[in-house]
Amino acid sequence: AADRFVAADAVADWRQVVSARVELVLAAEDGSASTPQPYSFRGVEQAPGDRRLRTVVSALVSMRNTVP
Repeated sequence: AADRFVAADAVADWRQVVSARVELVLAAEDGSASTPQPYSFRGVEQAPGDRRLRTVVSALVSMRNTVP
């Protein structure tokens, strides 16, 4: 069972990985917001300098052959 999440470059033994959390930032093509819109990504508040709308989506994925 997963007991913590670490960045991919911090994984010491990939055979111990049982799940992965994938996060994506989706951004509008144009500046459709009236003011810059802050958002949170990987637990850090981001303050963009443009007026594009953004949303963060995430998924938790079980690794193949690790689920009983």
